[in-house]
This record gives sequence, C-alpha cells and structure tokens, in this order.
Amino acid sequence: MKRFKFELESVLQVRQESHEAAKIELSNAAAAVDAARDQLERLQDVRKVQESQLRTHATLADPNALFLHSAYLDALSRRERQQTEALVHLEAERSLRQTAAIEAAQDAQVIEKIRERQYRVHRQSVLQHEQTELDEAAILAFGRNAGDRSPGSRI
Repeated sequence: MKRFKFELESVLQVRQESHEAAKIELSNAAAAVDAARDQLERLQDVRKVQESQLRTHATLADPNALFLHSAYLDALSRRERQQTEALVHLEAERSLRQTAAIEAAQDAQVIEKIRERQYRVHRQSVLQHEQTELDEAAILAFGRNAGDRSPGSRI
C-alpha cells in the first residue's frame, strides 16, 4: 500500500500549536478573572464587617475613632470600585481570549477536515489499485488454467 502523505501537515501542526497556545492563554485569563473576583468578594466582606462594627460602636466610640473608621470605609469603597474596574477589564480580556481560542480551534479543524478528506480519497485509490491487481492476477490465473485444458480433455 502506498503511504499517505499530507502536504499540509506542517500547516496543521502550526494550527494545532496555535490552538493549544490560545487555550493556555484563555485558561490564564480565566484564572486572573477568578482571582480578581475573589479579591473583590474579600473586599466586600471586609467592608460589610467594618460597616457593621461602625454601626455597633457608633454610640460608644469617640469622634476621632468614628472619623478614622469612616475614612477606612471610604478607602475600602474606593479599593472595591478599583477592583470592580479591574474585574471588568479582565473579563473583557478573557472574552477576547475565548474568541481567539474558538477561532484557532476552527482553523485547526478546517485543515484536519482537509486531511481526512484527502486520506479517504487516498484510501479509496489504494483499494481500487489493489482490486485491479487482484483482478489482473485472477485473469492471468484463469488464462493459465484455460490454456492447460485442451479442447478435448476432460476436467
């Protein structure tokens, strides 16, 4: 059987490597989003605890302590807004990476389908060639057997 050689094998390899790289970048972007979301949740939890403490101790605490606590809450709120903005940016980046991964997968699939189609054609050609050889061998064998028989001989 004649060996199958795919002329676009190097292109397929590059496309597959590109797809793998895009998947890794998507994974990294998703991890960054998860980390930013966790950080935002921690900030929100700290702010809620601090607000609760401020309400509880508002009547007992001195004005300076209340002022410092309020300033701390303001700083937490600012940090929370910054983290929210960072999260939005990271989610947009993840979305871009996801689109790139999908496109890379589609690019690789196109070449893989071409390869599969060419392999089927190759396989069919090989099978036809083998069948032709078998037919020729059968014809030759039949011809030899027919030549061995003389017109008046019995089989």
